[in-house]
Amino acid sequence: MVLYPVAKWYIEDTALKFTRPDFWNSGFFADTPGKMGLLAVYTGTVFILSLPLSLIYILSVIIKRLSVR
Repeated sequence: MVLYPVAKWYIEDTALKFTRPDFWNSGFFADTPGKMGLLAVYTGTVFILSLPLSLIYILSVIIKRLSVR
C-alpha cells in the first residue's frame, strides 16, 4: 500500500528537479483525449518501478541514519 505513493512521489520529485511545473501543463501534456493513454503508461511505469524505487529510498534512509552515528 505504501510502495506506489512513495514511488510516485520519488518520480515526480526527480522530474521537477529538472523541469518546471508549467512544462507539464503545456504542449504534449495539454489536456486532450490522447493524454489518457500517456497517463495509463505513466501509471503502469510507476507501478512497475514502485518496488525498486521504494527499496532504494528505504536503503538510503537507513544508510544516512547509520552514518550519523
